[in-house]
Amino acid sequence: MSALQWFASPDTTLAGTQAGLAMNYLLDPDRPVVVFSEGAGPVKVSARGTLRLVARGLDLSAACRIAAQAVGGEGGGHKVASGATIPPGTRDQFLGVADREIAGQFHAHAQGARA
Repeated sequence: MSALQWFASPDTTLAGTQAGLAMNYLLDPDRPVVVFSEGAGPVKVSARGTLRLVARGLDLSAACRIAAQAVGGEGGGHKVASGATIPPGTRDQFLGVADREIAGQFHAHAQGARA
């Protein structure tokens, strides 16, 4: 993954909080974080960025929606914080689509800034 970072959380109730803390204090601040929580049934996905990343073109709502739809799930939210629900066994495919989408967002914004 070049445009995002991710980890798995065993706690489905705290994934969003863990994602926010990891984004702000533990992980690379130049890439959004995606957290997967697996329990019985669908996988919960929480994604977090920063306002600085949004200023560089990040839209996690679009990225989560597009990646979730690609694997038969649902997603959306806000540019800086979003989520999804995806079928079990689709994490790697979701990550691939989300990574390409986020990289494309950053690239498009950088190209627009140069124009």
